[in-house]
Parts: sequence; C-alpha cells; structure tokens
Amino acid sequence: MNAKIFTHLSINKKLQIKNNKYFHNFLFFLYYLLFPACLGKGGNPMQLLANQPDPWRYDVERIEVEADSDFNLFMKYCDNTFAGYIQTLAKTIIKYCDMQCFILLAGPSASGKTTAANMLKNELERRGTKSLSISMDNFFKPADKAPFLENGERDYESINALDTDALHDFICELILHGKALMPLYDFANGTRDKCEQIVMNPNTVVILEGIHALNPKISENFEHNHFYKVYITASGEFYRKTEILLTKKELRLTRRIIRDYIFRGSSINNTLTMWHNVIAGERKYIKPYKNNADFFVYSTLAYEPYVYKNIFNEIVQKYSNSKLNPEALKLAEKLSVFKDYSSINVSADSLINEFIGE
Repeated sequence: MNAKIFTHLSINKKLQIKNNKYFHNFLFFLYYLLFPACLGKGGNPMQLLANQPDPWRYDVERIEVEADSDFNLFMKYCDNTFAGYIQTLAKTIIKYCDMQCFILLAGPSASGKTTAANMLKNELERRGTKSLSISMDNFFKPADKAPFLENGERDYESINALDTDALHDFICELILHGKALMPLYDFANGTRDKCEQIVMNPNTVVILEGIHALNPKISENFEHNHFYKVYITASGEFYRKTEILLTKKELRLTRRIIRDYIFRGSSINNTLTMWHNVIAGERKYIKPYKNNADFFVYSTLAYEPYVYKNIFNEIVQKYSNSKLNPEALKLAEKLSVFKDYSSINVSADSLINEFIGE
C-alpha cells in the first residue's frame, strides 16, 4: 500500500525527551535517590554524580555491600527502579497521546523489549487506558526467505528479513476494521504457518515491539504523528575499581544465550555463531534510528550477573570443552568473578524472566 493512510488517530503533542547530558544527569540523580544500592551506605548522590565519569556504570563493590545484607530485597530495589521507568513512560503516553495511537518500541537483541512492552501494557491498563501489545517478530519472513549476506549466509538481522508488507496490511486492518489476522512465527522451525486473530477495541493504545520498530520503513505509509517512539537498551558496565568485569554487550549476550537455550532450543555455539551478524545488523539497521526515539528506557538490573552466573554454568557443563565455542568459556570466566548468593528468589514481575523463565 503506497498511499498515505489518514485516519482519525492523532497525537496532540509529543514530549520530546532526548538524552542530552542534562537529562542523563537528572535521571542519574533520581536513580540513586530511588536506588541507593549502587551508591553504598551513607553515600551522597550529588557527590557521586560529580565524581562519576559515566553515570551508567555498576560498581560491584558497592552493589555487594547492599546485596550482602539481603539479596532478595536488593533485587526488589532493582526491579522497582525499572518499573519506575515504565510508569513514567505510561504517564507520558497518557498525557501527550490520544487514547488511540501506536507505540513503536525498538531496541537491540536481548534488551528486554518483550517484557517492557508487556509491563507498559499492564501499566496503561492499570491507569485506565486500553492497550494491546504486538511482537513484530511474528512478521519475520520464513527462514528460507530471508535475504543473504555477502558471504552467502542468511541475514536474519536485516530489515528485509521482516515482511513489512504483511505488517502494514495488519496495521491497516486494525485501524480500519478493529481486527486483523497476525501470523505466528515459530523460531524453532523458522516458519509462520499459523495465525491468530487480534481484536483492537476503540480507544486502544497499540504497542508494536521489535528490533526494527524505529526503522522508517515501518511507519512510511502512515502519518508520523500517529506514532510515539521508544528505544530500550542495556546500560553501562559492571566494574571493580578500574577493571571492567562485564560490558553491556556481554550482558546482552549472556541474556541471549540463556534465552535461546531455554526458549528456542538453540545451542550456545549456534547463538555465538550468529552473534557477530547480530551486532553487525544492530550497527546497520537499529542504532542509526535510535535518536528518533521520543523516550529512552534502560534495562540493566544491577543483580543480573549474580543470577545468570550459575544458570550459565549449568548450560556450559552440558557440553564438553572441546566442542564448545571458546567465547562461551571466556564469558563463563567473566561471570565467575561475581559473588555467589544462596536462596535467590527472582520476582515473577522481573525483567529477567524474559531470559531465564519463571
């Protein structure tokens, strides 16, 4: 469909929240007021702000001071901080958007898009706004229809691996008729043979989440003011003194390996083999559009490495070292430096259930 689609949807005005240095600092100050765990007992958030070159860094020594007293309470602090992001986003949408609009939620692989979308849906509904969450992953082309890279491998990260025509038709059907058939993608087999009917009631906020949600091809056939754009990503490195223990990219890789193994039946080696193309695809197809976002969400939880450590090791131990990608052993070694905590009870509402399951 080439013509622009005009509907009754409109957004009165948008709050353009861009992450300039002042907004970063403001968020950072609020972060440590709400979540003193990384600050350390008796710390001064303004002093730390002045002395901290990168506001999105996680001091392991300070984390463990808080975690040692009650690790489960520490996790609750982290979860509440992330929930605060979602609550602020929901309030912004309700204040600045009409009751019926589309939220485009994008971010790199293993950034927490699905959980963020579901949490946003629940928060909007808690505040009296009808909402619907749609995963754009369901609109990927069958694996054997994905485009090729120059080396002859399939490029599953390309925007051209997404069936944008089917997605546009789906959006149009929702707008015009209030219902549409959505394909269901089977990641284990790389197929989408089944469909589900989605019904959109009047005055509903529709959340479309996927790695390519901010790509201009997604909204090119529609009036741009019909969409509110959100970008989610992991933030910061975990460090001790001057040593970086785990980067945000390594955190996402850990999330991805665990998730793929548990939910998609993918081996560690398979995930690591794809990871190079995943990162290359992010640089080419995702990050160029992140500054088009109206709102940014940061998904790193300070307790994640402590939870992933043993889960990751259990997966690694299922393989003989001779058959395991060396990168997996390097990542396991990086996670090994994080302290062991017993009786870890991950909340049913935690973001990390997207990767480890409940």
